[in-house]
Amino acid sequence: MRSPRSTNIFSTKSKARFDAETAELARTPFGPHCDNIHHTQGASLNSIALRTSLALALILLTLSSCAKKADTVAGPSDTTPNAPGTPVTVERRTQILDTLSALDNSLSGLDPNTANQKLLNLLRSMPEIAKAGISPGGAVWATFTDRRVFIKTSSFENTTLIPNALSIAQAQTSTSLRKVTDNLPTTKTATVLNALGTAFEKSDAGYYGAEQTRKDIGDFLTSAGYSVRPGNDASVNGLKQVNGDDAVFHMTAHGEEVTVLFNDKDSVRYYCIWTSDQRSPELDAKFQPEFDAEELCYLKAPNTASLFGVKDEVHYAITPNFVLNHMHFGLNSLVYITACFSGSPESNLMVAAFGSRGASVYAGWSTYVQGQGAFYAARFFFDRALGMNRVKPTPNPPQRPFEYYLVHEDMQYRGIDKTTAVVKGKTYSATLSFNQMKDDFAIFLPTIQLSAITDQTKLYIDGTFGKIPGVVKFNGSPLTIDPWKSSTLSMVSPPTGGLLWVEVNGLASNKIPLTEWDGTITYTYTGRGTLEQTVTLNLVFIADVHRYRSVSGADQIWADNDYWGGLRGIFVSPKSSGSYVASGEYRDPTTHEVLESWTGGGSIPAGIFPSLTTGFSVLGMVDSVGSEAQLILSLSAPYSLFTKQSGAQPATINLGGLGSIDVPVKPGFVLPPWSDSSGTAKLTWSGSTPDPRYVQKPTDQR
Repeated sequence: MRSPRSTNIFSTKSKARFDAETAELARTPFGPHCDNIHHTQGASLNSIALRTSLALALILLTLSSCAKKADTVAGPSDTTPNAPGTPVTVERRTQILDTLSALDNSLSGLDPNTANQKLLNLLRSMPEIAKAGISPGGAVWATFTDRRVFIKTSSFENTTLIPNALSIAQAQTSTSLRKVTDNLPTTKTATVLNALGTAFEKSDAGYYGAEQTRKDIGDFLTSAGYSVRPGNDASVNGLKQVNGDDAVFHMTAHGEEVTVLFNDKDSVRYYCIWTSDQRSPELDAKFQPEFDAEELCYLKAPNTASLFGVKDEVHYAITPNFVLNHMHFGLNSLVYITACFSGSPESNLMVAAFGSRGASVYAGWSTYVQGQGAFYAARFFFDRALGMNRVKPTPNPPQRPFEYYLVHEDMQYRGIDKTTAVVKGKTYSATLSFNQMKDDFAIFLPTIQLSAITDQTKLYIDGTFGKIPGVVKFNGSPLTIDPWKSSTLSMVSPPTGGLLWVEVNGLASNKIPLTEWDGTITYTYTGRGTLEQTVTLNLVFIADVHRYRSVSGADQIWADNDYWGGLRGIFVSPKSSGSYVASGEYRDPTTHEVLESWTGGGSIPAGIFPSLTTGFSVLGMVDSVGSEAQLILSLSAPYSLFTKQSGAQPATINLGGLGSIDVPVKPGFVLPPWSDSSGTAKLTWSGSTPDPRYVQKPTDQR
């Protein structure tokens, strides 16, 4: 949006006088009296204001009457420029930039191409301007004879509201889990900045502007355990402070790309990022070293809201040289720039500069980007990557942290990675891309997908943990783990159920429950007469039956997935115990002589399946809902067997059984009794607790 301003104030000026004053203005934009503003003491303010207004009017009339048509790209100047390298004083540059701004502001009601052409005509009439042109995207640029660069961006018009709650998922098919990379940043420091002004804020309910986006992303990172740099210093000096080991750098700003000419043979492809520093004569002088090193340029863009529309301002913008000379990032770090053209092919020098200064992954937009859409995309990305679950549509159940590339895939499915911007009447479709430049950054926080017992003593945790050794905590206490691996961790299974999570560099993963069941297995064998064997096993077993997502956003499209058909391995706790009794006798029905008797009993320990010595062991699987289990029981217990023919002999109760148990609630697992010539046996299960402990809650991340 632009505020309308009048043009051609003095349209009745005589042609002769007009030509003479036009020639003078081409040499000095504010006319011969302008220097008195800076150097003449005691000058009348009214006189100065009158002269300034008259000079501006003459310039506008000159441009509106000019019949010569300029090229839309850099070409020969209307006025022969000064020799390359000719210095431009601070005062003179201030005059030129103020003149350009005054003209540009007065042209807001014109056709964009016409307005740009008039601005180009003025630039090419100044001897201090070496070259000037218009980019294919409509940005006007100019190079001073001392190699300073001025760019007037078309920018994006922040007029279309996109509600943050209406991100509708696209049709999505199941994607197999793939690990592109698997590392975490080496530090926990982060910088989140916003250089845009009040023109990019929205007070409407359900919408978020640039400053709210900055605050939200900072809050997400802080809640996740990152140390976010306080404040919002998006100035030139503030950006120089980003010179350490930041793990995350996000900046919301204007961005523009042009190819500029300094002479007929010297061209440079420019991409610049706007800062919060508005141009001033004082800062022009202060930043002389930065301009000499071609680290800064001038960028004119919309910034401040007013009653008359959006006010454009000229700010300093950083170039790739600034990044190379002043900024640095930590190992496995992410740089995300929410700005126009921040991920375009023309920005590759800027991207490469961030990469050379330590950034592992760089995210940016391909062309002019619509403000609300870009702000929402940034909030969505950090929300899902950090497992915050605050940005609508909020995941239900909550989502755990995910790898950046899986979150990006989710954004692509939902169409969040694209915006449509109308810039000067032309429609631009921008796409957000992530560029893995170096190292192997994958995720901000460790994340657990699933744990499992694949043998009878080891617990394996699958997820993304990075290469920096961390700690596995169970109910708050560390577990002794085998050598650290980035994707799978192994350790001796804990003896009870509880909450399990991983911490790396003080950053915690999602917490998952290891569910614990208590129950009793009873084996009864009834023989002839009063012969009976009874085995009671007080069983405590543990399994991870929590539901989980294999990709970001999966709950929107399909149910949680499992690796093994929904069945999870169980671990029998050493807290389990058993006891048995063998008793009774069988007598001859006629003589009442004892033909057989059983004696013995005691406790039997839990062991590893199959137990070959005295004891019992259980091997089994439980479904991922925690309602059914398949158990194989092995049992060996000694007793004394007396028979009339052989006398007393050692004997063993041997048992193997397979059945289905209704684990969590009430008794089940009743094998049909079986009979042989000696007797009848049965196996039963009864739950000793009404519910299992440490069950996944609806509010748990998954």
